[in-house]
Amino acid sequence: MTATADSAKKTLTLGAALKEFGWLPAVFTALVGAPSMPSILEMALDFRLIDAFRWIADGYNQLTAVVARLIEPLFAPAIAWMN
Repeated sequence: MTATADSAKKTLTLGAALKEFGWLPAVFTALVGAPSMPSILEMALDFRLIDAFRWIADGYNQLTAVVARLIEPLFAPAIAWMN
């Protein structure tokens, strides 16, 4: 048997799956979380950031507003039901 055939017959464990796909949550966190940091810092420390960080924070806020407008109608029935 070849190495490919041996690896195809192995059962996938949770540990192996996390090891193989562990980079995915890290990349998602970096792409989504990192742009929010300048915005959070600006609000928490109550000062205005330099223009480069301001551009990132404004773009992030606009992007999250657009995503919220797209997703909110999908969750409106569940929110109405909870109220």
